[in-house]
Amino acid sequence: MNSKIDELIKQSESYDQDHRFMAANDLCTELLKPNNNLDNKSVERIIQVFIRQLDDSTADIKGNAIKCLAKVVSKIPENLISEVCKKLITNINNPQKKEDIKNIDIYATCLKTLINEIPEHYADIMCKTLVQAGLTKRTDTAEINEELIELTNHLLKRFSSFLYKNSNIFNKDALIKDLLKNIKDERSSLRKKASLCLGSLSNILSTKEISSVGEVLINSMIANAQKKELLYFTIGFNSIVKNIASKLGNSVTTILPFIIKDINQRRDNQDEDDFEFTNEIIDYHLSIIDYFIKMCPVQTKPFLKDVINTIYHLISYDPNSAVDDDEEEAMEPEEEEEEEDGYDDFDDMYDNDDTSWKVRRAAVQVADTMIQTHPELLRDLAETIFDKLVKRFKENEQNVKLDVFHALSNFLKMIVYGDKHDDDNLEELIEMPKLTKMKSAFMDYSSKISGMVASLSKVFKDKKSTPALKIAASNLLFKASKCTPDAVVDKFDVVFPLLEQHYSNSSNPTELKVNLLKVLRSLLKA
Repeated sequence: MNSKIDELIKQSESYDQDHRFMAANDLCTELLKPNNNLDNKSVERIIQVFIRQLDDSTADIKGNAIKCLAKVVSKIPENLISEVCKKLITNINNPQKKEDIKNIDIYATCLKTLINEIPEHYADIMCKTLVQAGLTKRTDTAEINEELIELTNHLLKRFSSFLYKNSNIFNKDALIKDLLKNIKDERSSLRKKASLCLGSLSNILSTKEISSVGEVLINSMIANAQKKELLYFTIGFNSIVKNIASKLGNSVTTILPFIIKDINQRRDNQDEDDFEFTNEIIDYHLSIIDYFIKMCPVQTKPFLKDVINTIYHLISYDPNSAVDDDEEEAMEPEEEEEEEDGYDDFDDMYDNDDTSWKVRRAAVQVADTMIQTHPELLRDLAETIFDKLVKRFKENEQNVKLDVFHALSNFLKMIVYGDKHDDDNLEELIEMPKLTKMKSAFMDYSSKISGMVASLSKVFKDKKSTPALKIAASNLLFKASKCTPDAVVDKFDVVFPLLEQHYSNSSNPTELKVNLLKVLRSLLKA
């Protein structure tokens, strides 16, 4: 074996570039063989070949060496980790030739693989080497800066616990300043990477540093309320809130009123040439609200009524439509019998390039969060949001419709009443608050759920409903049959034919059939 390795290493230094190329490939293959019986010295010599070829005069050999290093990253011995990291980051920072710039993404991919694959106990040598070699330095080349920021993000995510305890490895103040500068850059890809990196950095910041960064971003959002730059700062703030919303509780009284006001103004004053921008900024606004409600329930409670009023309109948000769900319902004549094609009539309502579905999805997710975290609001949500969610069964975007089913399922969990000791399939309900008297204390939900079941039947009839949608719909139907069996029994003439049709269809997935059997059992027991 050693003689073969010796020969290949010799070939890797040949004047013939084909020999150098093939020798590196063969060495990589030998190193990756299970039970290769290579001693540590032989492994080091092979890794050194790849490191040396990173400086080869031939671009193909250089690129191949990078790929080989990426493949054998788990085999790199500890004493060579520092050398490999330093070599890769130096080559990213200082491309010697124009063609080397083309290899920057390959160098970066290799380094990302190394960061993600090496054991945790290499954190110290990895972090110190990369920072000292120039990870946080910036150049005049945009592509290089993007790769460096993305690598910093990977490092911060991979070793966040270590870096939190050893925060002096980074010059945090300088890095914060750099990222805040780059989230305003004209290149959207750089802005996005800087925002993500800022979010990861927030995990290793002190409470004081987090408050300072949060204040800068909030003030920038407010100062740029009428400018496109608002989106940049909103994305940056969203990245931080996503990671450490609980540490920004003191900011809620400032930022939530601003966000709610901005959403409502943009919804009421649509610019036809700016739909995409408006959709994106409202989407991020709602994401911030969602994270704050989850992580700061006490601080956000005074604003929840305003949030409900805001998402009430956004659940059916469609700037391309002249009417909303309520107006549409008022205009429609009463149907004497249900259409066989379910919601097929709505298929052409949405443009494929329309991004307003992201706003609807975000609004539904906020509603779902409030349902789960604030059971005291169920009455308000039932009187407002519930019907809005049911009307979105006609939603054309699958991800939105799935979230609608999920939110309604959680709503049904929260209003469970009846026998607490019912049989199986209620494990998830056991952990929920026992709101067994909610029916008499609040209102009779049966009529609403009965209407929901009737609308749900259209989802099964819709020819374009995917198996995933039908499974989610059947799960919601089962929840309804457990929570308010009378409401489902009331629609037995609609439900039973659907159960029979979809259970007998051999092409339907097993999970769907199981859910339908559960529904039938609940109905028969009722």
